[in-house]
Amino acid sequence: MSLFEKIPDSVYRFAARFESAGFECYPVGGCVRDLLSGKNPADYDFAVSSPPELTCKLFRRVIPTGIKHGTVTVLFEGFSFEATTFRTENGYSDSRRPDSVSFTGSLAEDLKRRDFTVNALALDLKNQKIIDLFDGCGDLKRKLIRCIGSPQERFEEDALRLLRAVRFASCLGFEIDHPTFEAIVKAAPSVKKNSAERIRDELTKIMKSSKPSIGWELMRRSGLITAVLPELLPCIGFQETENRRRDLYTRLIETCDALPPEKPLLRWAALLNNIGKTKSLAEKDNRQSDNDYGKISAEIAGAVMRRLKFSNEQTQTVRLLIKTGTIRYDSSWSDGAIRRFAAAVPENLWDDWFTLRRAEALTEESRTTLLLLDEFRERFRKCAMENPALSLKDLAINGADLLAAGFPKSRIIGDTLKFLLEAVLENPSENTRERLTELAKEYLLRTSENQS
Repeated sequence: MSLFEKIPDSVYRFAARFESAGFECYPVGGCVRDLLSGKNPADYDFAVSSPPELTCKLFRRVIPTGIKHGTVTVLFEGFSFEATTFRTENGYSDSRRPDSVSFTGSLAEDLKRRDFTVNALALDLKNQKIIDLFDGCGDLKRKLIRCIGSPQERFEEDALRLLRAVRFASCLGFEIDHPTFEAIVKAAPSVKKNSAERIRDELTKIMKSSKPSIGWELMRRSGLITAVLPELLPCIGFQETENRRRDLYTRLIETCDALPPEKPLLRWAALLNNIGKTKSLAEKDNRQSDNDYGKISAEIAGAVMRRLKFSNEQTQTVRLLIKTGTIRYDSSWSDGAIRRFAAAVPENLWDDWFTLRRAEALTEESRTTLLLLDEFRERFRKCAMENPALSLKDLAINGADLLAAGFPKSRIIGDTLKFLLEAVLENPSENTRERLTELAKEYLLRTSENQS
């Protein structure tokens, strides 16, 4: 099957709508790159000769997503197609966006403004030809990311292209050609001109690649890591113990590789996990404490996530996965201890917690840890199947019940409920109204005697 036979019929009908109105329409960019690489494009973008206002008139359902810059989104036969008028861009005073956009009647001029050769490919559907003005096909075969024209000029136009080069290399498994990479090294500090959201989105796309360590290594070698995630710098070359074969930084990025690409947030937790070890050891005169570095790592991770404008929920998820990562199971744990762990980690994160810990063990090549994790997970599964009470709301009685039983309206209510939860975590059969009322009264009596 030829490349053109793989293209959905809707794409041809979409382009025909422009042609029948006297305009040109070409699939362009990533969809062409993907087709040439043997992949099915996730979406199709088009370069068109029609002004955006006229594009809107050609279709019934149109969203003016970026009409000022010539871009509209057309909902057509179940697809969401982005159509952008041929354009040139002028001036980039802030290294983020063009000072002005001019529409042009030339596809060649439009392609010339793009970032990398592999993204400047277009398809002539009518004549079934590939339009390749900058040897993008050759770079695809060579597996090379190369700027169109002067790399320095391309990066001065839009500093986000520094991260885009790394992202494409990471996602495609390509190299960055030497002049382009040298320009990235020189321009690396300018990446901070981008908004935190744009940086976050590019980094997260790297996290979705099959091997994100490629991207992080390119950022380390180029100096981009200093600009976007300086918290990783102390981990480079840091040896936790003399018998470690790899430094902490290498273990962190390799743990990212060991996790599923469809879980980028889990990979963020892996990258930032243990990041506080360098600080913890320095502050403790080399006396390591799991609780210390777990807490410090979670604090650093939280600061990173907030700076990159992750949501509060995402930030809290990563912090919790890191903070509880210092929990070390061993076979002597009672079932009560396992239930206490279950109470400390929200149910929706149980699977992610074990997945992350297993990836760490695989990276460390620790067979002992893997065996213990398997044992822990099996025991955890059995305890979870008991459907035990894991939080105050799961108890058979509540604060109102204690007040009705004669407890004073004070802090003792909360303290008593916490005591009861501990009792139930140790023995789920205690979770009955009668038994908890009895235990609560005993607790109140002991507390009163201790205070007298």
